[in-house]
Amino acid sequence: MISYEKLLEKVLCAAEMLPDEERRAFHYFSNTNEAHGDAVITSQALAEIANDLRVAIAEQTEKAAGRGSAQKAMLRILKRAPRENVRCAWLQEGKQYVCDGAVAVELSEPISGLPAPEFDFAPFDAARAIDLASPNNGAVLPVPSLSALKTHIKASRAELKAAGKKSNFVLLDLGAELPLMSANLLADILEIIPDAKFTASSRNPQLAAVYFEGASGRGCVMPARRKPSSAA
Repeated sequence: MISYEKLLEKVLCAAEMLPDEERRAFHYFSNTNEAHGDAVITSQALAEIANDLRVAIAEQTEKAAGRGSAQKAMLRILKRAPRENVRCAWLQEGKQYVCDGAVAVELSEPISGLPAPEFDFAPFDAARAIDLASPNNGAVLPVPSLSALKTHIKASRAELKAAGKKSNFVLLDLGAELPLMSANLLADILEIIPDAKFTASSRNPQLAAVYFEGASGRGCVMPARRKPSSAA
């Protein structure tokens, strides 16, 4: 059976045989940091095949390393970023970062197959944002296991649908004195850093960022705002 790598090699060889103008178009459409729409010319169609093969190779590599689910969680985070220049994974001093405005993750060992920044510099200093939350010395949050979080998310979505409501995020209430959290964000974090421990701020636990850290990395995540009626 032919491998993804061999298929990619064949596609790239075919692209090099294109006339000059079409070959330049192939390299342009190979830039995955830009949206190009549906393929309308041969060079674009070839570039899409090459890009899909690169993604498949990266997924296969991470799956073999036991990090396939972590890669998907990192992708979910960066795709939620409100600014286009942050929809990527970047390196600062050898560590990899993703951030969507609500959660920032720092990994000691970079995960492959994630979109790189358009320019060769960090979109912003994510390490500093995480450093600001790192002195947290409030309550250690009793975050459930990843499987329990996923069960909670599925059950809550079913309840919302039955009530005629829809929500992309499911909340997790850990107690009136503790921050109200997004179960989806916590699940993503545990996919990436399975042994993460979460520590709230002692000064303003309801509003300040929650710091988390595990063997493979660290980060911070913002709580959800409680409605006045739900506060104790």
